[in-house]
Amino acid sequence: EKVRNEKLKISARMSSCKVCTDTEAIWMTYQKESCDTSPETLERLCNKNKYWTKYRICEDSCFHAGFGYDGEECCSSPTIPTSQPTPSPTQQPGNDFELFA
Repeated sequence: EKVRNEKLKISARMSSCKVCTDTEAIWMTYQKESCDTSPETLERLCNKNKYWTKYRICEDSCFHAGFGYDGEECCSSPTIPTSQPTPSPTQQPGNDFELFA
């Protein structure tokens, strides 16, 4: 019963959150900064700067750093495999590879 209640709590929380993005401000790109590598910038500007708040700059990183925008709860984005790993080549009988001629 306890496990079931925990699963229900997690399910309810997941349904109220959204997958957030990390769009950098233009100046960050020019200065080679990114949302996930600029904790001082996040602390200074997330949910404190009108431009950042209006355009939800670094929304995911701000949320996970504890500076989320009002009314937003960001979920972690699901990991979706893109394809199966490529198998290593195998040598077929009668198909000798010659590396050096």
